[in-house]
Amino acid sequence: MSKRILVVDDEEGVRKLFRQLFVGRGYEVVEAENGKVAVEIAALQLPDLVVIDLVMPVMNGVEATKQIRKMPGGENVPIIAVTAYSLSELVIHPEETSLWDAIVLKPVELDKLCKVSEELFSDRLIRST
Repeated sequence: MSKRILVVDDEEGVRKLFRQLFVGRGYEVVEAENGKVAVEIAALQLPDLVVIDLVMPVMNGVEATKQIRKMPGGENVPIIAVTAYSLSELVIHPEETSLWDAIVLKPVELDKLCKVSEELFSDRLIRST
């Protein structure tokens, strides 16, 4: 069974690009256009990995990540934050950076995003055995 990745970004073009990237590598992809929708999707079925933009309307990626982390099993889901801003430009408290397993800056290097994703999957597999 393929791993399920939840891609969360308010830009449709980014979601489409990430979908093509991950589907091309054999992953199942579910999309959300904001954090609120992402939380609703995750509540129905936790994904194996979340790739989430931090700055979005309705609910931002920080709040969505906090809510996903509070779900049963949510603390074990690898979450990659994707942002066009440096962390110093975002109003993020230092302790909040530990919410994410990785942070990737836009413009995203697709090979780097794949490598980080695969490393997080491997890390979770090793920890669960």
